Amino acid sequence: PPGNSLMENLSVRTLYDKIDDQNMFLTAQLSRHQEDMEGFYTTICEQNDELKNLLEKTDFSKVQKIKRFWFFCLFSRCVLTFVDDFIFAWKNSWDLLTIFNFLRLICF
Repeated sequence: PPGNSLMENLSVRTLYDKIDDQNMFLTAQLSRHQEDMEGFYTTICEQNDELKNLLEKTDFSKVQKIKRFWFFCLFSRCVLTFVDDFIFAWKNSWDLLTIFNFLRLICF
């Protein structure tokens, strides 16, 4: 039957058109993805170089001094907080066991 051949031909042509459309769509997506990945890789390389330069310029003896200073600041703050909390508890007539438990909760 001639009508049947026309329908088969139309269906095959439609199928090939759809496949061609999908092929173009995937090609465009892959191209965009490749551009994004190249940009991402470039950014990582630039940041890596910046970090490398920073590390090469760093004077680690100064870093140790800064670390000691920050440790001292944190330790001092902890001690002052401990003393303030102890004075607060003592002024409010807490017994020594309550004060000890309160300070233990704060510091440990």
